[in-house]
Amino acid sequence: MNIRQIINLIANLITEDLEDIHSYDYPSENTTKSWKQRIADFYILDLLNYTLEPKGPVRHPKEVIPAHSFLQEWVSTAYKTLVDNFSRDLYEALRFSIASELSHVFNINSLDYMAKRFPEIAENEQLFNSEASYSTRYTNLKEFESKTGVSIEEWGVRIFNNVNWRSGYGGKPWEDISKSTIDLKHSPSGELIDHIIDLEHNTGSVFNKNPWYNISITKLIELKAEKDPSFWAGVASPSVQGIFRVISRQFDKELGEVDDEPTKEKDPLPRLRSKSPAQRVYLVALNKIKGRWVGNEEIVQGMFRRMKDYPIDFVKVKCLEAEETIKKDPQWAYNYAKDVIGGRWPEAEEYIKRDAVSIYYYARFVIKGRWPEAEEIIKKYPIWAYHYANDVIGGRWPEAEEFIKKYPQCAYFYAKDVIKGRWPEAEEIIKKNPEMWRKYLRIIG
Repeated sequence: MNIRQIINLIANLITEDLEDIHSYDYPSENTTKSWKQRIADFYILDLLNYTLEPKGPVRHPKEVIPAHSFLQEWVSTAYKTLVDNFSRDLYEALRFSIASELSHVFNINSLDYMAKRFPEIAENEQLFNSEASYSTRYTNLKEFESKTGVSIEEWGVRIFNNVNWRSGYGGKPWEDISKSTIDLKHSPSGELIDHIIDLEHNTGSVFNKNPWYNISITKLIELKAEKDPSFWAGVASPSVQGIFRVISRQFDKELGEVDDEPTKEKDPLPRLRSKSPAQRVYLVALNKIKGRWVGNEEIVQGMFRRMKDYPIDFVKVKCLEAEETIKKDPQWAYNYAKDVIGGRWPEAEEYIKRDAVSIYYYARFVIKGRWPEAEEIIKKYPIWAYHYANDVIGGRWPEAEEFIKKYPQCAYFYAKDVIKGRWPEAEEIIKKNPEMWRKYLRIIG
């Protein structure tokens, strides 16, 4: 699904298509997974932000404008949040790498030479220890930074192209990295982040000295050449994946694979287009075993040989491990509970309640009522808190209203469908969206 297709799909969205979108949560942990999510989120949101920028009069039918406006506001806010936080984390990661490389300066240059060129460095020779771990090098260089009042990246600009460096160390690539780090601190932007992600030194990615880095990061970055956000969708953070669930559902609609007007009784949880291990467990249990996947592995192996849709190596997920696999994926655990088990699945609930989308559907279609243990989580996601109040509670939900009223669209629908009248506490928020305010005034007479 390329960017042109996505533009066309977004143009055809209507307000009711926005059920899967909740507030953007920046992946903040300093782990490989979180860094991959940040990179994927950046590429996706950067493309969508450009796609949804106003470019003259909107030429689409009037009914699509609220959805387009909502997406534009959501993507713009999420993109700003990502750029602000990602710039900060990239800045620290770059400094970590620069400090590690600067520590090699005495491997190549003598103490006497450095005393003539940069006496401050010569006086603190003990802090430039290339034998130390990367983390210790960074700690040492931060101490040097504090002593001299000159930042690590500024020292990089001064040193990397002004003393002797042999092949594989220092030099012009590291000088450019240091300059980009200074720029990032003073003028963070999407364009600069895009440039920095691509930066390489003499022997590889600028980030390969950081503890969270592995080769999968570089492979992910290489996908940028495809200019296709769907390449990163499976790696992105849960809140950005929600955008793709909306777009994929619209893609299915246009192919005629999904009913355009689902009934109230129909479960609208979208199908993921890829077959993850959890999804395969669900499909085999539902369509072939026709029950819980706890049977004899040899029978299932024979079944796989006759099924073109499922590769034989998937049997590596042994029968006794199948439910362990699916229960950790909130969306497919919900599907499995509803369609295969036919009721609650206590062993999976700790995982299901980690995802607001799945909480809503599990409460509505499996529990068929409130799920108190999960309400502290779902109430923080405005659009899902609104749906939960409207479809599960069947009335106002005071504990969630402070979150619901953060977004004009959610506040409007809550007033219209749940309160069924004025909501004075949210009116200042609703006013921020002229389309929603116009509709709000109409419902309150």
